[in-house]
Amino acid sequence: MSLTRNPAAPAAAWNRLTAVGHQPDAHPWTTDGAWTVYAVWAVAAAFVAVASVNRRDQ
Repeated sequence: MSLTRNPAAPAAAWNRLTAVGHQPDAHPWTTDGAWTVYAVWAVAAAFVAVASVNRRDQ
């Protein structure tokens, strides 16, 4: 599966947000869905950054 066709990928979300025209699709997704993908990726990245810190300093 291509990253641009996977709705959970940030590249697909960016393509959806920057689409100029509407291309008919069997199962279209919304602009709100694209923003949700960005929000989920940001939260997941923050969680991984915090969880992966070495906490031996304490």
